[in-house]
Amino acid sequence: MVGFAAGRPIHRPLMALLVSCALGSTSSLAQSKDEAEPAGAPAGTISPWSFDLGVYTQYAYRGITYSHERPVIQGTALYSHPSGWYGGLWVTQVSSIDIHDAHLETDPFGGFAGAAGDLNYEIGFWHWTFFGARMPVSREKYDTLDMYVGLVWKHLGVKYWKGLTDYFGVNSRSALADGGYAANGDSHSQYLEVNLTFDLQPGWVLSVHGGRLAVRNYPQLDFSDYRIALDKELGAGFTVGLSRSRTTADRALYTVQGMDSARPKWVGYLKRTF
Repeated sequence: MVGFAAGRPIHRPLMALLVSCALGSTSSLAQSKDEAEPAGAPAGTISPWSFDLGVYTQYAYRGITYSHERPVIQGTALYSHPSGWYGGLWVTQVSSIDIHDAHLETDPFGGFAGAAGDLNYEIGFWHWTFFGARMPVSREKYDTLDMYVGLVWKHLGVKYWKGLTDYFGVNSRSALADGGYAANGDSHSQYLEVNLTFDLQPGWVLSVHGGRLAVRNYPQLDFSDYRIALDKELGAGFTVGLSRSRTTADRALYTVQGMDSARPKWVGYLKRTF
C-alpha cells in the first residue's frame, strides 16, 4: 500500500462491469443475467445477490504483496439492483508484517453501472478499511477512500481512481516518522488502469492489465504495474486462475523485513461463486 517499513489496494478488481483484482485474478464481480441464473431456473428467479469465496497463493494489489507472499482467503458479497445501483463488501486476510497491526481488510464499495450500446460505464466509491490498524510511530490510520469512473468497450476497459483522503495514511505526520522521507503535506492519489480481456476457448479468459499510480507531494511513491492473467471456468461455480505481475516501485520503500514486496510475482487461485 505504502512503502513504510512496517506497512502495505487489488489485486484489486475493475468493479461491477470489469474487475481486475485484489486483489491476482481478473474476474467480474457483477455477473450478467445468464451467469447469475442457474440452468433451468424459471424466469424471474434471478437473485440480486452474488457471493464468491476463494483461496489465493498471496494477496497482491497493484503488484505489491500485502500478505507477505503467504496464502490468503478472499471473498465478496455483492448486491446489484436492476436499476444499475450496486453495493457490497470485499474481504481478505492481510499480513501484520506488511500492514502494521492488521490481519483483515474489509472494504465496502458501491456505485452505479449502466450501458449505452456496446459501451458500459460505472461510477462508484471504494473504502479500504483495516480495523484497529495504525502506523507504528505516528499512529495514523491506513483507511483510505477513493472514487472511481470506469468505461468498458468490448475487449477494452479503462478506469480512473481518485483519492479523496490521504493515500493510506501518508501525510506530514507520518511521512518522516514511519516512511523515512520528507514530510510534504497531504497525499491524495490518482491511479489510471487499462485492461484488455479476451475470451479464448470456451471457459478460458486471457486478460492484460497496466496501471500508473501518482501520489500528490510524494513522487517517490509513484509507480507503474503490469499483469497478465489466465482464468478458467471449471463449472459448478468454480474458477481457477494464474497471473504474473511486476511493478516499477522503488524497491527500497517496499522492502519489509528483508523481503522485496514489489518484486515480480505469480498469483494462483481457486474460487467458488454462489
